[in-house]
Amino acid sequence: MSYQNDVADFMKAGEQPVRSELSLEGDQATLYMNLISEEYQETLSAFKANDMIEVADGLADMVWVIMGTVSYTHLRAHETG
Repeated sequence: MSYQNDVADFMKAGEQPVRSELSLEGDQATLYMNLISEEYQETLSAFKANDMIEVADGLADMVWVIMGTVSYTHLRAHETG
């Protein structure tokens, strides 16, 4: 099982770019960083409000966006199992 491969497959199916070399360049990379920041802020607000459902939603969203960033930039996440 590879979350990174699952996310990369989803991105490719949606015709989103997945790089074949390491790079942090481009509007897509900036978009991913903005999304990570936005999801973090939403999750932090939910945490402060003691809203478990929104914290869980925010954490799941962050994992997905972070894995998308990893795939787009051609980094490799280490997975065990």
